[in-house]
Amino acid sequence: MSESADQGSGRYRMLTLLAVAELLAMTLWFSASAVGPELATAIIAATVQSFLPAGGRG
Repeated sequence: MSESADQGSGRYRMLTLLAVAELLAMTLWFSASAVGPELATAIIAATVQSFLPAGGRG
């Protein structure tokens, strides 16, 4: 009986670990999706500015 209870406990522990890992992975994905377009715009703007002369406009 005790072995069965331990096995059930291990299942719930593994399920909890899997759920937490999935939550953390989705959090990272959602934050990257939210910031991605703004970050891309900033990188493009910085690249364009690096090609301009020091005075600003050519």
